Amino acid sequence: MKNKIEYEVKIEKSLKIILAAIALGLIMNVFASPIYMEIFGMKEALAERLSGGLSLSIDHSGYISIIN
Repeated sequence: MKNKIEYEVKIEKSLKIILAAIALGLIMNVFASPIYMEIFGMKEALAERLSGGLSLSIDHSGYISIIN
């Protein structure tokens, strides 16, 4: 007959909080990455436009209708 020894590891509440904070930081880092900004780069352009750092020139020939 073979004896088995089982160990149960319990994680302290403070360690769980630290690990959750690290996981949250990693997830937030994904959203700040250049790849994410390249895919959803509209926010950056909008920020430039709102701060006045982006100039926009539009040439239009035709009819414009404004409906209120």
